[in-house]
Amino acid sequence: MEGGFEEGFPNIDLSETALADLARATYYENMAKTLLSFCLKALKRLSHTQWARAEKKPFKTIVDEIAEELKSWPDVAPYFEQIQHKHDGWRDQRNFIVHSNWGKNFIGKTAGYCYRRERLGDENYITAAVNHCLWLAKESRNFGYQMALLIASGSLPEGNDGVGLTMKTPLKSVHF
Repeated sequence: MEGGFEEGFPNIDLSETALADLARATYYENMAKTLLSFCLKALKRLSHTQWARAEKKPFKTIVDEIAEELKSWPDVAPYFEQIQHKHDGWRDQRNFIVHSNWGKNFIGKTAGYCYRRERLGDENYITAAVNHCLWLAKESRNFGYQMALLIASGSLPEGNDGVGLTMKTPLKSVHF
């Protein structure tokens, strides 16, 4: 086989469930980041092109920029507090499992080692990461809904560039 892996593809020492959970944690984190970037789009009244640049920023930068914008929206700020204060820890769990080298420990159990964090973990860390990223996605969804309510009430302008997220509220469906 030209270009490497002459001896075959490397083994991944994770169960199918653990692999699916690793993907699930990453999916939840990505959902949260995308939704928060749309909230930032609404708060800063960004065009689609400006949003596309903002969405590429690190998660922490998006959170910091939202926190700054929320100084003008004290009624909505409480819906963002959990995200603002816990996102680093929630995401660190996901980063640990994604950046770990997975294999077997000295007694043959699945183990992962993250060189960046100098920490060893097992499949329970993957379960914890899924749970943390699920909470991050859930809190981001709740915050996004509050932003949608502001758009529906006319307090924030609706995105009109035809590209973006649509969310249903009791008043109407709104476009970020």
